[in-house]
Amino acid sequence: MERVGHSDPETTLAIYNHVTKNARKNAIDALNKL
Repeated sequence: MERVGHSDPETTLAIYNHVTKNARKNAIDALNKL
């Protein structure tokens, strides 16, 4: 099985951290509209 990700772990963490922050913000915004 091929390993998924970038050769530099910091790059992978930076991307997923950014995505997680956006998902969290979107969830909070959606809840605030209720």
